[in-house]
Amino acid sequence: MTDERRLGRWARRILNPGEIRKVARSLKRDGRSVHDIALLDELQAILGAPARPRKKRELDPLDQLTGLEELMPVREESQRERAERLAQERTEYAHVIVDEAQDLTPMQWRMVGRRGRHATWTVVGDPAQSSWSDPDEAAQARDEALGTRPRRRFQLTVNYRNPAEIAELASKVLALAMPGSESPKAVRSTGVEPRFTVVENTLAETVRDEAARLLERVDGTVGVVVAMQRRAEARRWLAGLGDRVVALGSLEAKGLEYDATVVVSPAEIADESPAGLRVLYVALTRATQQLTVVSAERDEPDAAGVPDLLRD
Repeated sequence: MTDERRLGRWARRILNPGEIRKVARSLKRDGRSVHDIALLDELQAILGAPARPRKKRELDPLDQLTGLEELMPVREESQRERAERLAQERTEYAHVIVDEAQDLTPMQWRMVGRRGRHATWTVVGDPAQSSWSDPDEAAQARDEALGTRPRRRFQLTVNYRNPAEIAELASKVLALAMPGSESPKAVRSTGVEPRFTVVENTLAETVRDEAARLLERVDGTVGVVVAMQRRAEARRWLAGLGDRVVALGSLEAKGLEYDATVVVSPAEIADESPAGLRVLYVALTRATQQLTVVSAERDEPDAAGVPDLLRD
């Protein structure tokens, strides 16, 4: 018997059906995050689904006029009806596809694993872009979800998004974030090297000036990537520059791309979480054409404005 089933039996001995329903009702609140879904799924696996509330029989209008409504008993769902209902609620899949797999938490892997115990799997992800603080913990949960089925691994070795000039710069952070990993090779070159600039007056003025400069050099969008705690102020810095420029936090940049990007204070992004270096690598690889890096005092830039984290 698995630990999960043992815990489920223990919980049912502690909680009666009414108490289980109270736990379920207490969880019906606004503001739940995507991570709460996996937690609720785990609770259901342990405690079981609460009994459905009783449903009154649909009455004929004449019943209400004749008083028959008071004589109609409220009927509990039968075991057969419950079995049929549960059979309609799919809990097992023949094939499971997981995209952005590097960001699944251990609890999310458990949730997906319960639905693919006998399935074939396609798992797509880039460990270098993982924002989860403990990748080894998530990898262990992934392996438990996949079980002992045979696996075949394929590795993407070509970079189609970034020009070589940006890819080369990002590879320096990749080497720090994941020593020994191989950076994908860019298929094209633009001849435009990343630009480095240092804050002179205020961070707000410098970032706004660099964003405006890039708006003149590309026809499409410009993304300004800042540490998560600077999102609100970064939006104020860019007010009035138009719809082609957007400010976003470092964790919000994943999966997106822009014609040009401004990455603000690499050190601040790298230090904001245990996964900071991987998050910075993501930020540096969002641009398809041009990249500007803004360094503050915390970045310890050299005479050319290159921050410490991005120097050879």
